[in-house]
This record gives sequence, structure tokens and C-alpha cells, in this order.
Amino acid sequence: MLTKYSLQKQLVIIFSIIAIGVLAILLPIIDNNLTHVIDNEMYDVLTRSQNDFYSYDFSPDYAGSDKQIYHFTYNINEDTLTTAQNISAKKYQILDYVFQNDLYKMVKKNKKKLQEKVKMQDQTVYYQIVKADDSNYIISLVYSDYSKTLINNLKDQVIDIFYIAFYRGYRGSRSFYKLVGFHLIYNAFYFSDIVFYGY
Repeated sequence: MLTKYSLQKQLVIIFSIIAIGVLAILLPIIDNNLTHVIDNEMYDVLTRSQNDFYSYDFSPDYAGSDKQIYHFTYNINEDTLTTAQNISAKKYQILDYVFQNDLYKMVKKNKKKLQEKVKMQDQTVYYQIVKADDSNYIISLVYSDYSKTLINNLKDQVIDIFYIAFYRGYRGSRSFYKLVGFHLIYNAFYFSDIVFYGY
């Protein structure tokens, strides 16, 4: 069947079939595990940012390295909720709505930590509530668009692994074949982002 094509085209077709076959097997696995991985990474990001915020002594002037993360402090004794960022009243109400019920339950039951996510329109909001001391809870939130960077980083790492596994061994092959294989894998993962995450 392939004999009617030139050797170059035969190799490209075989390369393509192998790459697509491997991706067909791996993409469902990646899809099942990527959400869990991203969730954990998002909560790790919130934890690190919360630790910095705590070290800054809950200051309203706190300026984190990433402006996409929002911090609130709830003082139990004064029953006050303050934000570390200068945000609009509308944004304040939206974010407060996300966690207010969970915060109330945590204070009532004296819980120490909660990690959750909630769908809001076309995005997911990750949030973490931690009891910092006897008087204060820290609430930190981040929108799911932050995870796009994490997904791209993971995708790049997987592409690198594929490149090393499949093409470094072909030292005698022409650069053309390496380039074709690389772009096949890159485009497949780009398409998977669109299918699974809408990016």
C-alpha cells in the first residue's frame, strides 16, 4: 500500500501513525489525571501565597508576586472581612459569595483548613481557607485561567519527553523527520487543550 509513495513520504506516514497511536492511548490517561494534577498544583500555589501573606502580617498593602491571587482576612473577634487588594465593590461581592458559606461553617465548627473549587460562569474559582491563629482566617482565591500556564508547562514537558524518547535515537535520520514528528505531537496536544479546556 505504501510502496507507491516515495521513501520520504513512507517514513512520514509511518511516523505519523506511530505518533497518533501513542497519543490516542495517552490522551485519555492524561485527561483523567491532569485535572487532579492541576487541582493539587493550584492549591499548592494558594498555600505558598498564603504563607507569604501571613508573613506580611495580613497587611492590606500586601503585594503578592502574582496579582491573580486574592487574599481576604476574617477576624473572628471583630466579625470583619478585609481584603489585601484594592478591588472594586462588585469584585468583593463576587469573591465573598464564593466562600462565605464555607467560612461560616468553618468558624462554627472551628475547622483548620478547607480547599474547594466552584464553577462561576465559564471559569472555575479555586479557594483555600486556613485558620491562621485564634482570631483570624485567611481566605485565598484564584481563577482557573491561572492554570493555563500550568497546563502549558506540563504540555511542554510531555513534548520534550516524546522528543527525547522517539527522535534522539534516530541520529542518522534527517532533521526533516524530527521536525515533522515534533510538530505532530505539538499540534495534537494543542488540540487536546481546546477539546478538554476550551483554550
